[in-house]
Amino acid sequence: ADRNGTVAWTCPTTTERGREHLFDLIALTDGITGAHFVFRVELYQTDAPVLESIPHHSAVGLDASLLGEEIRSGEIVDLSGETACLVPTETAFEWTAEQRRWRIAGGSLCVETIDGRKTSCYGLTNLRQARKSDDGTGLVLAWKPDDLPDDAIGRILSWTMDKLSTPPVAVPCETADRATAVRAHVQEILEAYDGREL
Repeated sequence: ADRNGTVAWTCPTTTERGREHLFDLIALTDGITGAHFVFRVELYQTDAPVLESIPHHSAVGLDASLLGEEIRSGEIVDLSGETACLVPTETAFEWTAEQRRWRIAGGSLCVETIDGRKTSCYGLTNLRQARKSDDGTGLVLAWKPDDLPDDAIGRILSWTMDKLSTPPVAVPCETADRATAVRAHVQEILEAYDGREL
């Protein structure tokens, strides 16, 4: 789709040539922005959408109900040989603490102000450490630093990203049981994603 949501290109994926065109389009997202930037890719089976992807977000949505019994509802699925996994989009945990709403949904940790005016979500695959706080009722988090060049542009981007995106380093879970359950859920996602231990 183009920036206005209008479908710009379509190609069949039932032929080898059609699949080659699709992969050529997706390859345009590899470090390229501007006129040839691919914003969204959707795959349809007849008229039903089965897959939606925003490649530059490294995100894809799949209608798992079409896979029959291969994937059960609510299951985190390891994609063997890939640094990727399938994670249910439903909210796994939701609670209110320290004047904020917290939520683990899909592959993200989301934090929202009580009035709902600001929500920020952070991809859990960027998480490097999650340990229980000293009192056991929260989690202390460490995130992967962004890989930006150490030059003037890299420093400007780093400064801007620090102002716009600051993942929480502490998550108040209110109870030790919730802190344990949230950490176990995040561990399950990361283990399926790339085999990583927190």
